[in-house]
Amino acid sequence: GGVLDLSFFGGEPLLEARLISSMIDFAQETAARSSVSVSLSLTTNGTQTRPDAWEIMTRPDLELAISHDGLPEAHDRHRVGLDGAGSSRQVEETILRLLDVEKEFSVITVVRPDTVHLLSDGVSYLRDLGVRRVEPSLDLWTRWTEADAARLEQAIAQAARLWASSLSEFAVSWFDTRLARLARVPETASPACGFGDGEIAVAPSGRLYP
Repeated sequence: GGVLDLSFFGGEPLLEARLISSMIDFAQETAARSSVSVSLSLTTNGTQTRPDAWEIMTRPDLELAISHDGLPEAHDRHRVGLDGAGSSRQVEETILRLLDVEKEFSVITVVRPDTVHLLSDGVSYLRDLGVRRVEPSLDLWTRWTEADAARLEQAIAQAARLWASSLSEFAVSWFDTRLARLARVPETASPACGFGDGEIAVAPSGRLYP
């Protein structure tokens, strides 16, 4: 009688678009027999647009997130193809196609020490591109210095001013959460790793991870 949250992430999940499609079908058929609903989500780097990948991205029952790090110069520092070229232009084309078909999605922007000073301009760039919701995400797998933290604080203040000037038309997850708290909107429990407590992550190899 509950809900199965089925989420695909990576690496790049849409490299296995056909497999994902069959897994969704299996999950929905199996869940229906137990009166369980299925909530679908997928995070993609936006570079896979073959017909089978596009069909999944545009499913009306799937919550979609595209990874793009704001300004092309920030994005292309860390997101390159096998030829070494940055992928920002390709991802932007995917974003514009999704906007054309009116598919709802959010953009995940990874903030790193070497790009933190570009955060506000990157958020503005995505807003002007037509994106309605940005979800900044700190890169916690790298080293942040005290100087980096100071730049982050300044960048957050700049981005907050941009967000405030675009309220109702544009959302930034960091500030939406704070606004909800100020408005005393009830929140669910803080996010935590649920591994072993109803949540598992399965790699293509079959290995399980928190």
